[in-house]
Amino acid sequence: NALKRLTSLITMALEMLVLGVYPSSGVALSVLLIVVGAVMSAMHDYEFNLRSYAWAIGSCLLNSLYLVLVKRACNQSDTRSEELLYVNALVPLPVIA
Repeated sequence: NALKRLTSLITMALEMLVLGVYPSSGVALSVLLIVVGAVMSAMHDYEFNLRSYAWAIGSCLLNSLYLVLVKRACNQSDTRSEELLYVNALVPLPVIA
């Protein structure tokens, strides 16, 4: 559960690599505090399971990559975030129905 809080750090790093967007010092400090809290919380995990941690980190990586790629797609086109939200809501309908 604590590892989910690493998503903001990974997203920030991917935005720097993929988009060339660098965070302000306030945002970077906030993310650093979140990561320190997550690490402190994870240090007291007495039921360490490597497979679980690998899945959690993989989930963070994929979630961050998705967020950065959506941001890049919106920046490259005239697509508004509301339109993208609408399309994302329609895509799973055939599977749900």
